Amino acid sequence: MKIFAALSVLSLLSSFAALSGESPKSFAVGEGGRLFESPDVKRILERPYRIDVPMASTGKCLWAGHPTGWGFPRSSVHWFLTTPNGLGFDLLLTANDKPILPADNIAYPSHVQMSCGIPIKVEGAKWIASDDVLVTRLTLINTGDAPIDVTASAILPVETAEGEKDKFTWKFDHAGLTLNAIGSFPGFAPAPREPIASVAYTVEGEDGEPNPGSGGKDAKAAANGGAVLGSGFGGNPGNNAWFTFDVKERMENAAVTIRYARAMEGAADVAVQLPGQKGMMRRRFASTGGWGDEPDDFATQTFRIGPLEAGPAKIQILIITAGGNINVDTLYLHDAGAPAPGAAPTGTIVARTIRLEAGKQEPIMCMLAVDPQSKAAQTALDRIAALDNPLQDHEVSYNAWNLANVPAFSSPDEALSKQYWHRATSILRKNLFKVGEGRLADWGVAEGRWTASWYSNIISYGAGHQIRETRWLRDPQYVNGIISTWCANAKENGVFPNYIRPNEIGDGQYTDWITSTVWDAYCVHPDAKRLKLWADALKKNVDGWLATYDTDNDGLLTVDSHWWTGMEWQPSFFYFKDFDKDKQDQHLERVDLTAYVHGNARNLARILDAVGDKEGAKKYEDIAAKIRGAVERVMWDGASSFFYSVEPVTGEKAMVKEVIGVYPFYFSMFDADAGKPYLAAWNSILDPEEFWTAWPVASATKKCRAYSQDVNFNGKRVGGCMWNGPTWPHANSIVLSAMAAALREFPESPLSADRMYELFKSFTMAQFKDKDTNYPWTGEYYNGNTAEWRTDQRDYNHSTYIDILIADIAGLRPRNDDVLEVHPLISAQMPPFVIDGIRYRDHDISMLWLPNESGETQPDNLKGFRIYVDGKLVHHNLENAERIKIGQEI
Repeated sequence: MKIFAALSVLSLLSSFAALSGESPKSFAVGEGGRLFESPDVKRILERPYRIDVPMASTGKCLWAGHPTGWGFPRSSVHWFLTTPNGLGFDLLLTANDKPILPADNIAYPSHVQMSCGIPIKVEGAKWIASDDVLVTRLTLINTGDAPIDVTASAILPVETAEGEKDKFTWKFDHAGLTLNAIGSFPGFAPAPREPIASVAYTVEGEDGEPNPGSGGKDAKAAANGGAVLGSGFGGNPGNNAWFTFDVKERMENAAVTIRYARAMEGAADVAVQLPGQKGMMRRRFASTGGWGDEPDDFATQTFRIGPLEAGPAKIQILIITAGGNINVDTLYLHDAGAPAPGAAPTGTIVARTIRLEAGKQEPIMCMLAVDPQSKAAQTALDRIAALDNPLQDHEVSYNAWNLANVPAFSSPDEALSKQYWHRATSILRKNLFKVGEGRLADWGVAEGRWTASWYSNIISYGAGHQIRETRWLRDPQYVNGIISTWCANAKENGVFPNYIRPNEIGDGQYTDWITSTVWDAYCVHPDAKRLKLWADALKKNVDGWLATYDTDNDGLLTVDSHWWTGMEWQPSFFYFKDFDKDKQDQHLERVDLTAYVHGNARNLARILDAVGDKEGAKKYEDIAAKIRGAVERVMWDGASSFFYSVEPVTGEKAMVKEVIGVYPFYFSMFDADAGKPYLAAWNSILDPEEFWTAWPVASATKKCRAYSQDVNFNGKRVGGCMWNGPTWPHANSIVLSAMAAALREFPESPLSADRMYELFKSFTMAQFKDKDTNYPWTGEYYNGNTAEWRTDQRDYNHSTYIDILIADIAGLRPRNDDVLEVHPLISAQMPPFVIDGIRYRDHDISMLWLPNESGETQPDNLKGFRIYVDGKLVHHNLENAERIKIGQEI
């Protein structure tokens, strides 16, 4: 092997043939730093637009959960935070007074394609443009031989909208800002309010029988008749109630509307059995903000039945998952052709009537722009209105962003490819936002965008994962913007707040390792000027953690409540209280927070060294060493070979094993020789009798009596996020990277690349609904026995995936010099892959793996492990994927 001492990557390129051992090979570097043909992401992620499929396209701040129908109902459209009112538009179509409903909808990353064939043909799409515009564009086609009268009605979410021709404007306050909404509905004009549907039959919710799960009637001031079916109904899966209508005569087009209330965050997972239908219709009943004491506490869900014969018509409401509490007020049976009772359209109605001759077609275009600045909203509308083909323009723009920012990943393994692109589009890209105002002047990233109001914030607990993931976007403005947002918004003590909004920061905190990941990002996209600007905030952050949570100066950080550790119901908090869930006042010096602050201090030392503060670098390197020594001396138990949290006053270990026991490896805490005994901790993680469940890794050992995969804690029901057994993507991301670090740093350990891949594959497959690769589903946490998600949150940005593939499995190890270090950890079970167009320190890197014995081919027609830098082959090992350092002696 040729030796290159103190050579940069660039200077190596003229000598790459000596490294490869083969004929020189190079490719032209194309857009996005890619050497090879890009994967068709649209087709990879194509899927039916079911009720549980989120819309992936977003603007700078505008996003949607699952907008139903032709438009964007107000309940599903949000700007930055969840927006209870003021946004969106319903779009209703009728032909000869019969409703036209979308029937065959397909979700793509950039848009939702919609169509139907009865009573007329409709084709079109809806999407959210990058400059914060909701767009629906349809083509109505009369395929018959007679004229058809079509009415399109758009319902705007405000009682009064200022109108000028077909443009309608209004303002509303949200998230500490005043937002301007401008709607453009060409050909539409103000219309009278639609009449409330003629109700044929009514059944009160409290009259449902039988109703297992309910304690009976529940008095609510705003309910019809003053009561609801409530008192715990929906708390447990299987709770259900039957309702019977006595239908006197046949209904040609029946529907049932359910009026309900739900104060709990998130949506209830509900199935409804309709008369004459074999299967149940499953739907999410969103939070309404109250239980029924105020009129605004109620919302409705309407289900179309179709023709309904005279006689008893039975309807069942079934709760699918725990925590699905709903108060059922009234069920209405009515004609489906009119607005539902209890949900008659409120707001401004604008309508357009079209006489569609036989064989003719007519376009419909509806747009709504939202921005704190009215001029920006109008500019966005004008841009789209001027386009001949706005959907094509949007798709081109959406794909161009992916090309410019996301390293391309391809593999013959469908699950890996789909999960990678799902994470890139629906997790990473969808959660990016830029408010551009107040405390959120720069880029931020949400924790999740589905139904829960809290997760649409930028939140500190998952921020370390988010920064590690975002660093691999080719354009550094995103990761640098996120870091700048945190550095500009610390609390007075230097600790980062639990959330940031334009006009405020939270007064709480979670445990986090944000400061550590600033260095991780800098090594990918070095920017010395920015690093120097951030340095003071990062010093204050480490100092703040130590001053506030290490008051005894022993190097171990104290958490005084399981609620703010981010890991609620970790059994160690209850170890000294006989695992009594009601005794929640335990303080602990925690392994997780202590490891985080060690990582923060160690990487802060590297940051200060890079900006020329040698004295500061020495100070924080010493702090990191002090923390390491305390962890080894106090938290390690040699007899059971594990790290434990400890009681702050007595120093007694809370002898219950938790997943955090291996978190120190994530931060490479231990020296190569001294750290060898601690590798034994991995034996517990790999043990099926402890952490290695059917869908690992458990958040606590099975041997703890507080362990559970359901809502129980030592035999008692609890609520909140469960860290006493279930599997968390947040933890699995740390465990996978900790495994990789241990494998790199300790040649002999209980770990192997095969076991790491086993976990990665399990982690991948768990992120599909019912293991169906058509439906990627990344939530909060899942049952370690079944992989069933325990909450209904979707597109949850609380873990890493791209980072694990690039930095750990393919092995690109970021560092602050011109040496290209790659340490792949590729299992024999790992499918072939191509990662193309990684932007690293102003160079374009591509890495490919294809076992020599494989019958597959790859675009460079080579096998083995290959690395390309700026289009030129700099490393090729035909047989193995082994550690390589290019740019210094190896």
